[in-house]
Amino acid sequence: YKPIMYLIKKGIILGYSDGTFRPDEACTRQQFVTMLWKMANKPKANAKIRFSDVNSKMSSYKAIRWAVEMKLIYGYKDGTFKPKAPLTRQQAAMILWRLKGKILEKKVKPYLDVDSSMAAYEAINWGAQWGIIQGYSDGTFRPTEVCRRKHAATFLYRLMKK
Repeated sequence: YKPIMYLIKKGIILGYSDGTFRPDEACTRQQFVTMLWKMANKPKANAKIRFSDVNSKMSSYKAIRWAVEMKLIYGYKDGTFKPKAPLTRQQAAMILWRLKGKILEKKVKPYLDVDSSMAAYEAINWGAQWGIIQGYSDGTFRPTEVCRRKHAATFLYRLMKK
């Protein structure tokens, strides 16, 4: 509740036109990038967008353009960004790591389902060490699971408070 209300007050996240927030709904890739862009005070960017599924008519276009310029996001091998696809928990960790992190105090295995062979290992490790991301009570992070809107809000709230 607290992270969601904080980010709403700051204008970083919005609810839906029906007055709901839908915390358990999947956070899409474009929603997460837009939240980060708003968190950064909506900076302008000049990056060329080469994703076949992103165009200037989209409400998230400026945010995606900024995220490309900042090297926070990369598309898929097929040339798409998949803006409406659900963001995974490991993708969220990678994006946040690229934005703010990359300094690890020590490499440890923070979760039972995260190991050094994973592409997101350092990002997840960094997020765990800095208290930005957290796993579940069973000792897992569930990196390929959908990042819910409530998770995205909590990760951003913790990042802002660091």
